[in-house]
Amino acid sequence: MIALAAGVIRLAGYGPLQKLWGKVAGSFETKVSIADVITNGINEENKLITAVVYTECAVEIDSTWFRKVFLIEDIFKKTQAIKFHGEALYTIDLKLLKSGDIYYGGFGGGSENENESPEKITAYIPAPQFSYICINPAKTDIEKTNNGFMRTGDMTFTADDFREIETTVIEMMAKNLENDEEARSELEKIAKAAVKEFITNILSSGEYKTYEVFIEFKEE
Repeated sequence: MIALAAGVIRLAGYGPLQKLWGKVAGSFETKVSIADVITNGINEENKLITAVVYTECAVEIDSTWFRKVFLIEDIFKKTQAIKFHGEALYTIDLKLLKSGDIYYGGFGGGSENENESPEKITAYIPAPQFSYICINPAKTDIEKTNNGFMRTGDMTFTADDFREIETTVIEMMAKNLENDEEARSELEKIAKAAVKEFITNILSSGEYKTYEVFIEFKEE
């Protein structure tokens, strides 16, 4: 069962908005476009965390010596089940959002003319990307060793053994998330809401604060 957490928005860290109006040569005024306001309000080193996905993976460690001896199965069996719980982080690289990705108009607006679609903009953003998975050791469930008739004792692991197991588990988790279309659809909805809130906060002061923001994904 995969549960999607609400997007975690990093609003701290980007620079102050530039002044919307600046005098040029003392006799003219130049206006900074809404696209420039948005992109200037984003720190180029910043990545927006759009979602944390909680996932789990159960594996069985098998240290059986022989599968069958004199037609008797599993007398040398030794296995142990372990369930890992992880958190997968998804982000959007904000430095990929350029002025040319922001248009006037809602729901797929494509005009560069502010007068054609007043107080509505559409920002075309990159899709959320998987960043990494962190295993939560406090939630790791290690079941009792399952021994055959001729085996005794608990299964033991070195630190290197366990790191190798975790590496394999992380790869399995990542592959499962990649192939989960339902999770992907939900991640995209969360990403759109996160970026919309992020841009709305940037525009919250100044002349563009009444603008309605729409989000679409760039075509790959």
